[in-house]
Amino acid sequence: MCRRLECAFAALVWLSSHVAAIAFDAAAVAGSTFQPGVANDVVAAFKVPSRWCNSDSGCQLHVYLPSGFLAEDEICGSAFTNSWTVDGRVLDSAKFPFLAGDELMLDYLSSCSVEYNSNKKQEMLRLELPKGMLTDKMYVFQFTVINPEQTPEVNVWRFDTFDMSVIGGAIHKQEDIPGFEVSRSTRGFNASISGPAWVIKDEVTVAVSFRLPTACPSLWSGASIWGHPSCLMRVHLPSGLCAPKWSFYYWEQFDTFYNLCVNPAYNLSDHHGSNGTHPLQGNDTCLPNGTIVKPLQERATGPCWYELAINGTLLAGESYAFTVQLTEPNKVPKEDDWRVTFEERPGDFRSFDYLSYRQDVPGYKVIVTTTSTTTTTMMMEHAQIVGSTFHPFAENTVCGVFSLPTPLDKGSENELRIFLPTGLAPATSPWACGFWPWANQMMFPFLTEFNSNFLMSLPPGSECKIGYDEATDRNYMRIMLDGGLEGGMNYAFEFKVINPSVPPGTNSSMNFSWPANNTWDFFTLDRGFMRHFYKLVPGFDIDMSELTTTTTSTTVDLSVAFTKTVVVPTNQEVGALNHVCIAFQLPSAICTSVYGCELMFFLPEGYVPENDHCGRAFQRGLQEPKAADPAMFPFLTGSEVPLDYRTTCKAMFDEEAQLSYIKLELPAVELTTSDIYAFQFTVKNREALPAKTTPWVFESYERTVEDDGAEKKLVASKVHSQNHGGFDLYTQPPSNEDFIYSAIAGAEEVSAGEMTVAVTFELREQCGQLDWGGSSVWGTTVCFMRLLMPPGLCAPSWATSGQSSKFTLHSRCGNFKLFPFPLLRGNEACLTGTTTVTAKDDGKGLCWFEIVLPRDAQLASEQRYAFQVQVNAQALVPSHQNYWTFHTLENNMTTGSYKEYIPGFTVDPPATTTSTTTDFVNVTLLASTLEPLAQNHICATFSVPSQDGVLRDPEIRVYMPRGFLHLGSACGFLREVDINLFNASMMVPNETNAELYNATEVFYPSCTGSTSEVQLPNFTECTEMYDKSTNQFYISLTQPGNLTTLTSDVTYAFQFGVINPRLKPDLMDWRFEAYVDGSAHNVQDPVPGFWVNSWSENCECIYQGRKLPAELQNMHSKLPHIAVYGTSCAAWDQMPGTPNAEHCSPDEDRDWANETHNWCQLPWCYVSSSCRTKLEAKGPMKSSVFEGSSLDLYYSYATCGAVPDCYNSF
Repeated sequence: MCRRLECAFAALVWLSSHVAAIAFDAAAVAGSTFQPGVANDVVAAFKVPSRWCNSDSGCQLHVYLPSGFLAEDEICGSAFTNSWTVDGRVLDSAKFPFLAGDELMLDYLSSCSVEYNSNKKQEMLRLELPKGMLTDKMYVFQFTVINPEQTPEVNVWRFDTFDMSVIGGAIHKQEDIPGFEVSRSTRGFNASISGPAWVIKDEVTVAVSFRLPTACPSLWSGASIWGHPSCLMRVHLPSGLCAPKWSFYYWEQFDTFYNLCVNPAYNLSDHHGSNGTHPLQGNDTCLPNGTIVKPLQERATGPCWYELAINGTLLAGESYAFTVQLTEPNKVPKEDDWRVTFEERPGDFRSFDYLSYRQDVPGYKVIVTTTSTTTTTMMMEHAQIVGSTFHPFAENTVCGVFSLPTPLDKGSENELRIFLPTGLAPATSPWACGFWPWANQMMFPFLTEFNSNFLMSLPPGSECKIGYDEATDRNYMRIMLDGGLEGGMNYAFEFKVINPSVPPGTNSSMNFSWPANNTWDFFTLDRGFMRHFYKLVPGFDIDMSELTTTTTSTTVDLSVAFTKTVVVPTNQEVGALNHVCIAFQLPSAICTSVYGCELMFFLPEGYVPENDHCGRAFQRGLQEPKAADPAMFPFLTGSEVPLDYRTTCKAMFDEEAQLSYIKLELPAVELTTSDIYAFQFTVKNREALPAKTTPWVFESYERTVEDDGAEKKLVASKVHSQNHGGFDLYTQPPSNEDFIYSAIAGAEEVSAGEMTVAVTFELREQCGQLDWGGSSVWGTTVCFMRLLMPPGLCAPSWATSGQSSKFTLHSRCGNFKLFPFPLLRGNEACLTGTTTVTAKDDGKGLCWFEIVLPRDAQLASEQRYAFQVQVNAQALVPSHQNYWTFHTLENNMTTGSYKEYIPGFTVDPPATTTSTTTDFVNVTLLASTLEPLAQNHICATFSVPSQDGVLRDPEIRVYMPRGFLHLGSACGFLREVDINLFNASMMVPNETNAELYNATEVFYPSCTGSTSEVQLPNFTECTEMYDKSTNQFYISLTQPGNLTTLTSDVTYAFQFGVINPRLKPDLMDWRFEAYVDGSAHNVQDPVPGFWVNSWSENCECIYQGRKLPAELQNMHSKLPHIAVYGTSCAAWDQMPGTPNAEHCSPDEDRDWANETHNWCQLPWCYVSSSCRTKLEAKGPMKSSVFEGSSLDLYYSYATCGAVPDCYNSF
């Protein structure tokens, strides 16, 4: 009966604590500084939805600080004290300029005190408030805290309100108020200047490239009330450099003085290169569309800068680049050291320095001619362009002729640059530009008009590169001259272009006249930006007469579908950038007319292209085919046909359908029916899961010309159309499933330094030959496997160098004689005979095997497999790193993958190598608290081994498992242990040691006062360090300036502090080391750790975000909600459409305190069999709802809030 009442009471308490309190309408905190360890004035704001504080007793507001934050004093700090006036508690608007001005301040009678909540291990501000607090009003107040050394792992604040006349819990409660960051580092902010490149007139183009360590704008803790900040960037120009004068007056009307992307045709890094810490990458991301760029100058002759108001978010770690136009001085500046400074602050609150990065970047040196010769560009004496064919979209060999008035110095890095009229494109076949340094007089007889004595070729070693200028929308050719040019000579050369099909700048209809600006620009440049000679040259006409006879060769059929269509994503998370592969096959050919064709791909509702040019994935560089990248989409076979390099892609929006789409314009290169075409582009996924799914729509259009007698029009007629289902999105990435079974072992050396390793495993689901979104084109999936080795182990050198060896890299079967039971049973299946195994490494010590099954093979589920590989056994692997990672991937992509961490085996060092270290003696750890996220004082003991005698001036290192954090810069180090923190009631460090060590005072005599402890002599400094080789933090104990000797006849004890992690580390072992003269002398690895209370209940819901397996759903197929039953924490047994809904129906008059129904309202979820708990009454019980299932299924109440298990215990 008592147990029954306990369950009933516990259920009521749980319900009251989770239901009674009402959430705040709004609550937020914002700090005024983010420096670690300093006093920080904080503003807090809140608004409640219901009446409170109406009694004469007044009310209270409790503010719980995140772990690590401390109040400045016992009365909430100087900011709260100084806020008092007779009118109320006012705020300092200078420190908090973002305040809207309509917030209400607290009454002048309000008071504040600080308490420590021992249950929550947090400091709490208790605000005593008088009667009369209003609802639906925003209240603000300020106080002062001391920032911790770093941002807490759980950085959330909590507000509770209480009416003092009401007995019970909180009236309002908000437990998840985001906190502000501490100690934001500017490390990782890198920037560079590249260029300059000459563009037009006397202006140069310079690229700015940068990478931020955090997003801008980042997640500001006050955003829920005062709005999100904006991101502002400033590029300060060196003395003498400024934006073009005209841009100051017309920056709102024209955007040609900047570009949010970097055009690779500028070849900016080819001129003076990049100066700074983040040079151009070649595939840098453009700034977001809508970013406002404004040129500014301090006074008429003062310094200049560009200010950029970023539209959207700059992502952390992403490489961005853009270009700006500059005018240079006509004399060398006084200061030769050019630098650019970047500043980044929220645009809305510029006096509120929430996020700031600043870096000085070396610029380029301005080179100005200092002789009496001016820098004014001279006109060429003569220049002429003659084509060889005048048909639309034909490849046209062109002859260029020019002469200079004076010689061009051969000692300079000169080039001849030729801008083509809009619409013409340089050819790439048979070589770049089709350039030839001399001209054929048989093809161009007009050359005979020139006296042969005065007709010369360009220097024979000259080369041509192709470029594109986005500012003028024109292609150009850069002919790098391999030598000088004489004055008064005529130079002739050849190159190839592609004639346009129709004049540019039109869409559905046009008049066929050649553009008025049919001119070619000739000029010579020194080092890519200083212009010498210049000439505008009239161009040739294109014969458009044949357009009148061109008709559509086939009848347009709007109902014809594509033969095959595929859409494959790389990221299915909502709101994420997603590189998409599109593949298709046509039932009839298109692009058969001289005017080319169009392809349109309508995106589902909510998806948008990354930028106007279809995103970074489509932007594959100048003159490159528009293909799909096998590195991004590894399932590609290589037989896919890319789109022509002249294909352009534009992001469009259909106002009527309210859908985004991309439009591809293709030249007259036929798309056949036999080929699979594939290309890629980048979209941004919709921000939330759709209520209904809309398809992707594929459409193709053939371009033709219609002539109604009055004018000729270019029309695009639809030929093919197809809807495609696309792919699903998720709010959280699916977790990697684990294996049913896996193990690994190594055998004795087979040659010097080499050994054989056997791997055996069993999968829960089949790998390979599965249907997927690309099956219609590429068939079923291919199974890939990766076997990642521990640090220090790699494949033999001959496996990667191509050298021969009498040993093969792998064996597709396991050798039972070499690896007998228990590793192998003798009945394991082998990998398929044509499976390939490749040894790979990243060049930084990380090595793995890549294993690929043939396309027609699979790994079956619940089948034990075994295979063997060769490894280099020269390295000794530390036990804390001795884990192998085995990963199976469908099509080498993370979707549908399985991942397993397998404990490794001991690799003995080579016989010629002897260890120089010995183990410590009596190494122990005793924790003062086992609460998660608590400040934990740890007592550590150790003895020097007798064979060492003494250690002179050692450094003691304690390596912590990942997830533990130290207590500030001094590590909480004490040479003398506080025995009051450690007593006989403390738990032993690991439950597996319980039988061996049955009493704390016996196991830890130096920590509990049972024996007199011996301090560490002369050790005065403790510093947290980071070991890159092991990827671990450790504390280092040293004795600078003192001589220290540790002897082997005593046990030493000392104390240090850590923050317990909330989640269990993957590897729990600690490690002790002693270094003498910089070398390891003593090593104890592993040292058993302790078990934090929360870890036992930290079992994940194994089906979180997914549906139950089909086998379970089929057992209750008539229940509408069976697919999600038990997948996350909820009171599932009261949910209609689930197995126990009828028994637990809230519509009936139930006695919820009775043992038959007291479990109905408690939350639970399904967990794995490895879910661990200390108390059986709270543990996972084997599920009976799906009795008879082949799955080992368990559920847990403890995972969902530590509620009692009233179903199995009364």
